Amino acid sequence: MSEIVDILKIQRPKVKIELRAFHRQVFKTLIENKVDAFIAGIIARRIEDPEYALKLVKLKLAFLTPPYLLKDATKAAKRIIEALEKEEIIGLETDHDCDGQTSHAILHEALTKLFNHPEDKIRSYIGHRMQEGYGLSDALAQRILNDDNSPSLVITADNGSTDESRIALLKSHNIDVIVTDHHSIPEEGVPKSAYAVLNPTQEGCEYKDPYIAGCMVAWLLMAEVRRLMLFTDKKINTDYQLSDLLDFVAVGTIADCVSMAKSINNRVVAYYGMCKISSLQRSCWKSFSNYFHHKVDSEFLGFMIAPLLNSDGRISDALSSVSFLLSKEHEKTYEWVDFLQQQNQKRKDIQKQITHLAMIEASKQHQQGQSSICVYLKDGHAGVHGISASRIKDTFGLPTILFSPKLGEDEIITGSARSIDGLNIKNVLDQIAQNSHEILIKYGGHTGAAGLTIYKNKLVDFCMLFDACCQSQIEHNKISIGPIIYCDGELSAEDFNLNQVDKFAYLEPYGREFEAPIFYNKAEIVALKMVGQEAQHMQLMLKIEDKVLRSIWFFATEYKNTHMFAVGSKVQVAYRLTKEHFNGQSYLNLKVEYLDLLYD
Repeated sequence: MSEIVDILKIQRPKVKIELRAFHRQVFKTLIENKVDAFIAGIIARRIEDPEYALKLVKLKLAFLTPPYLLKDATKAAKRIIEALEKEEIIGLETDHDCDGQTSHAILHEALTKLFNHPEDKIRSYIGHRMQEGYGLSDALAQRILNDDNSPSLVITADNGSTDESRIALLKSHNIDVIVTDHHSIPEEGVPKSAYAVLNPTQEGCEYKDPYIAGCMVAWLLMAEVRRLMLFTDKKINTDYQLSDLLDFVAVGTIADCVSMAKSINNRVVAYYGMCKISSLQRSCWKSFSNYFHHKVDSEFLGFMIAPLLNSDGRISDALSSVSFLLSKEHEKTYEWVDFLQQQNQKRKDIQKQITHLAMIEASKQHQQGQSSICVYLKDGHAGVHGISASRIKDTFGLPTILFSPKLGEDEIITGSARSIDGLNIKNVLDQIAQNSHEILIKYGGHTGAAGLTIYKNKLVDFCMLFDACCQSQIEHNKISIGPIIYCDGELSAEDFNLNQVDKFAYLEPYGREFEAPIFYNKAEIVALKMVGQEAQHMQLMLKIEDKVLRSIWFFATEYKNTHMFAVGSKVQVAYRLTKEHFNGQSYLNLKVEYLDLLYD
C-alpha cells in the first residue's frame, strides 16, 4: 500500500510526441539509387548528408578510418612490439562496464592469439566499482604495484585520460602506461606521464571520429600493432584475423550508447560484429543461442547481453564477465550465463528500490521548476546509479545526477550523471570546475554521461551551480526539455505486416541518434487487460483504420492516468512495429511507447 501512495507522489510531466525532421535531398538521393521508399524515409529522418546516407545502406569494412591516424598509435604500437619481443609482463587495466570488459577481452585475445604472447605474461586489473572506484584509481594503482608479478607495461582501456597522478606513480616505479580511452580530455590536458595517449577527442588527433567507444580505440591499437609487425616481417598468427574480434567491439559499442548516426566507424563495427555473433563461433555466444529466435540485432545486444555483462561490474569487479567472454569451454559458459543472470537479478532488485526512491525526490524538484535534477541517497548504490539516472532523465526530460556516499569515506560522495539531447554534461562540469575549485574532487565523461566525486558538505552548492549551468546551456542552445518521443510519422493499414518489420533489419545497427523507428497513430481500444506479476503491464487490442493489432505497453502503471483507459477509448499511440515469436510462429505486435487519450 505504501508503494502505491509513493507512486501517487510522482507527478510525471506530459510526454510530447514530435515528428523527426525530414531531409528531402537525402530521400531523393536514396530513391534515385533504388533504395526502398520505406527505408529511405526512415534514413531521411536521421541523416542530413546524402552521400553519407548512401554509405549507410551498404556498410563495408573499407569505410573504417585507418588506425595510424590516431595520435600516438604508432608510438604505442612500437612499445607493445618491444614488450612482445622481450616477453615483458603486460598489464591490462580497463573499466568495469561493458565497454571496458569487451576492451579487456580484445586486448587479451589479440596479444595471446594474434601476437602469440604467453598468457602467464599478461596481468588483468579491473577496479571493484564500490571498493576501488572508477578508472585507474589510487587503490587500483597500488594493487598493480603490490602484484608479485607487477608489469613493466600497462595498457588502459576506456579510462586513463584523467588519471595523471596514478600514471605518474606507476612511471616512478618504471612502469610505462599506454592510455587508450574515448572520454573527454580534462582541462589540464592529457596525462603527461603516460608513455602514449590514444584518444580521438584529444587535440591534434587526425582520427576525425570522436564518437567511437573505448573498445574501438583498443581494437585500433591492436590493428596498428598488426600493421607494423607485418610491415617489418615480424611473426604473427596468420590464421587469426583482427576482424574475429569485431563481435566484442560490437557489444561494447552498442552497450556504451555512442552515436550510431555521426560515426560510420561505429556502424561498420557493430554491423560486422553482430554477424560474427550470429555465426556462434565463440562459446560465450553459443550459450545465448536459446535466447535469439532470429539474426542477432542491436536490441538483443543492448537489452540482453550488455545488461548481463554490466551487472557483474555493477555488483562485483567485472572479471567474471571477461572470463565468460574469453572462455573456450562451452559448458562453462552456460554456468557463466547462470551466474551473470543471478548478478543481474541482484542489480535489478537494487535498482528498482533506488529508482523508486529517487523518482519521488526527482518529482519534487521537477515541480519546483528546476532545470536539472540532483538526488542524494544516503543508502544508494553507485553500481546502479547510472541506470537509475537514465530512467529519471527520460521521465522528466532533464539532466540528472544521482549521488551516494563513497564506500569507506563518509565525507565524500560520488555521482552518476546523464544528459538530455543537446546538452553536453561534460561541458557543464567543466564550467563548474573552472568557476569553483573547491567542489569537484574528480570527474570525467562525455556529452551524454559523466561520473563525478565531490565533498558531501558541498552538495547544496554543487546542485545550485549545476542547475544554473544547465539552465544557461538550455537557454543559449534553445534545447527542448521535458520527456519527448521522436516519431517517424503515421503508418497506414497496409503497412501493418511482417514484411515491413523485416525491412527494419536492413537499417541495423540502431542506437543513439539512430534509434529504431517509432510511429504514431490515432486508435481505438478494442480490448484491454493488465498483465505481469504485479499487473504493471497493459495488454491491448488496438484498432487502427480497419486493422486490429495486438499491443503491449510495458510498465504502463508508472503513468498515473492508466486507469482512465477503457474499451472504446479513443487514443493517440506512439509505438514500435515488432515481430513476436511463439510456438514457432511469428506475429505482428505493437510495442507501445506511450498512450494518451484523445479528447473531442
